[in-house]
Amino acid sequence: MVWTVLVVLGSALLVAGQGDVDECKPPGGLSDLLVWAGGCCNLDDLLPESFLQSETSCKKRNPIQPLPESGGKSYNQEDLQNYFLCLDECIFKDLSLLTADRRMDHAAVSRYFTASSSDLSPVLDLAVDKCLRVYDRQLDMKVPCHSGAQQLRKCLYREALLACPRSRFNSSPDCDRVQAKVASCPNAFVLLGPRPVSW
Repeated sequence: MVWTVLVVLGSALLVAGQGDVDECKPPGGLSDLLVWAGGCCNLDDLLPESFLQSETSCKKRNPIQPLPESGGKSYNQEDLQNYFLCLDECIFKDLSLLTADRRMDHAAVSRYFTASSSDLSPVLDLAVDKCLRVYDRQLDMKVPCHSGAQQLRKCLYREALLACPRSRFNSSPDCDRVQAKVASCPNAFVLLGPRPVSW
């Protein structure tokens, strides 16, 4: 479930800004506010192992091109956005979570995203139900991969954190602030797993 910093940053570029709420405005020109929550809620088992395997397979089949080591170039934002949109679409397609015309297969998604643990199961059920109702509000039909896979994944992370079971939540002032920030910033991109080295 742990994403590399590049994957996280690429995914964070996907959704338009946060509106006029200053605390929700992302730094450095990113479109989304990145909120690291890995130390606040243990969601290591949120995604099935087959999802992680498919993610690895899709990255191998469609690797992001490395930047030249010199010249001060950076990734083109649009290309990076499209890469990560298509990466998640590849994962969902591999797992048969999309229809033949690349639309979200709601029934397949509902069957696939289930938790075996008794404390996470009701949280994930509610998150899947809500995310299937709202993910398509952020779709951009002009981009090459517009199935909504990235938007659904982002929504699942956010909703799971907001409803984190008490047994999994690290109740501390910092984590209480993280949860409040995510609640008040609807487009915040929740990062799970260990804190990236660069933070």
